[in-house]
Amino acid sequence: MMLPVLAVDGVRAFPPRVTEFTLRFWQGLASGHFETTRCDDCTRLTFPPKPFCPHCWSERDRLGAALRSRNTLFADRGARGTGCVSR
Repeated sequence: MMLPVLAVDGVRAFPPRVTEFTLRFWQGLASGHFETTRCDDCTRLTFPPKPFCPHCWSERDRLGAALRSRNTLFADRGARGTGCVSR
């Protein structure tokens, strides 16, 4: 799957955290490829990429599972926290 590359003017306010594990993911996005991790034990996909499987807790997640152009990514950007408690 090839994604259009969007130019961003200036420095991002919150740049992505790039680690040794996620470097391939970020490089793929930069070149228009969207991939994530797949667990070698339970074969489930995980997004965002993680070094372990949140489904079966295996540490055998492998980055490089290409996602088809027909997949749907659901995202939640809601704020988390207890909020303000007043008396």
